Amino acid sequence: MNNKILALAVAILGGLFTTLDSAVAQNTQFTYQGMLNTNGAPYSGSAEFEFTLWDAAASGNPIATNNPTSIITNVANGLFTVTLDFGSVPFSGDPRFLEISVRTVIGPFTTLTPRQPLTATPYALRALNLTTNGLQSGTYTSVLNLNNSGNIFAGAFSGTVTGTFTGTLAGDGTAVSNVNAVTLGGANASAFWKTNGNAGANPTNGAFLGTTDNLPLELKVAGHRAIRLEPDSSGSSPNVILGSDANSIRANVFGSAIGGGEENNIFLSAGQPQERDSVIAGGANNIIGSISSGSAVLFGGFNVIGGGFNNNIRANADFNVISGGENNIVATNAQYAIIPGGDNNTATNHAFAAGHRAKANYDGSFVWADSTEADFASTATNQFLIRASGGVGIGTPSPSRELEVQSPGDTEIGIKSTDAGGHLWTLQSSGTNANANLSTSFQIIDRTSGGSRLLIGTNGEVGIGTTSPGATLDVRGNLKLGASSELFGAGGVENLRILRGRITGSTGAIDEGSGFSVLRTAAGSYTITFSNAFTAFPSITVTPLTSGLLRFATLDGFNTTTANIKTWNTNSTAIDSDFTFIAAGPR
Repeated sequence: MNNKILALAVAILGGLFTTLDSAVAQNTQFTYQGMLNTNGAPYSGSAEFEFTLWDAAASGNPIATNNPTSIITNVANGLFTVTLDFGSVPFSGDPRFLEISVRTVIGPFTTLTPRQPLTATPYALRALNLTTNGLQSGTYTSVLNLNNSGNIFAGAFSGTVTGTFTGTLAGDGTAVSNVNAVTLGGANASAFWKTNGNAGANPTNGAFLGTTDNLPLELKVAGHRAIRLEPDSSGSSPNVILGSDANSIRANVFGSAIGGGEENNIFLSAGQPQERDSVIAGGANNIIGSISSGSAVLFGGFNVIGGGFNNNIRANADFNVISGGENNIVATNAQYAIIPGGDNNTATNHAFAAGHRAKANYDGSFVWADSTEADFASTATNQFLIRASGGVGIGTPSPSRELEVQSPGDTEIGIKSTDAGGHLWTLQSSGTNANANLSTSFQIIDRTSGGSRLLIGTNGEVGIGTTSPGATLDVRGNLKLGASSELFGAGGVENLRILRGRITGSTGAIDEGSGFSVLRTAAGSYTITFSNAFTAFPSITVTPLTSGLLRFATLDGFNTTTANIKTWNTNSTAIDSDFTFIAAGPR
């Protein structure tokens, strides 16, 4: 602390406390002014002080505590001024010492040493009249003119000056308040920016806050740069840098901005005379441009990094966006690339990369990658690639397959060739329908021609050429099997069922065929029962099977559910014999 300033302040203020008229009550306040250093340098900022009076320079006893107990004030370049009030009682004529404690953050106070001795001046608080080498006490009702140029006011002054004061102030005027400067630096009071705001500062009238030369302007907080405004050579496209003083925009880059964060940089790429109109919104360690070599172009820029960490739009890249995330890269010389976020993604010309380790390395590619720990990269231009190990859902948040599409009612996926005459084909999952065959079925539909070509019902029935199948496979139209039409069924209006079987004559066992049962009733006699009855009498043919022996097989009566077969030898004797049959009739 500065003891000399203390003594001066107390001396002057102590004199002011003396009454000019014994009828006027004394004031026990006095001003203390001092210097506060921290780590050997003047401190600036807010500080909280506590002042106490003691009867000794060390140890001793406390005499009084200031009112109020603590004082919060601003310290500028180490200098502070406070008003103290211990009352008049402590000043009995004995030595007094001032102990000061201070803190600049929430926490315990630090007691400063040594204590400051108070000179005799404060004891003017005990004087009732100024009687020696001073003005006579009393009230001066007439004007008192001190017009001798030799008059000197030394020390601190506490009071009010009404009217015009002419003279020279020796000091910094720290404690002077309520001063209205008519002119200062050749400008009137309305031209200065006030800490409580200005009125009438209309830019259209030429009012502004800033500079008139071609040098940067900085605003600081707590001694550190918070805002930096950099002019370009013409002054028309300045750069704006906010946040950490480690953020920078390099020379010959103009019209660009850094919105905050720390260690963000916009470089001038090697080989470029200028770059412009790029933005890093925030984050940390983000870079636009590069100090690495690259091909020369006329202008570069127009890039945006929205935030995140360690994102990089590389040299000679223009019109690109990285919205955020971490370790994302827009490739050198790239244009119109987008990385909306994620991490470790890469994109090039007209490409899109998102998620985790998506690499849109070819022009026009779209790559989205899930959290799988592996690169997922395009292999050709203009690809649309998705890696989603949990499935891709369209209309559903819970896909159960690699791709699942859901929507109310009929849901279709369409494909169409753009060649002349190409048809629009759709795969349809049908919704509920009054037609039981159509309800919840699957169809392949030719939307260009307007017809369903294949229907599969939930009951397993398949219709080709019909949306109302009546069997497991219902084909409306001609049916061809085999490369050379080994089996050809002409389309007709009837819905037929065909049964074929091979029977062992000695037992009636079924060797081949299905949809029927066989009962051997006697030698050479067999009854065939159809599992599903025909709706009308079927046509039945029987053929005996012999091994060098002449045998006969005849149909001995039939109806829609059964057929009786007999086998004979040449003597017309009933005899067991293997045979085959075919029965065809309406369902």
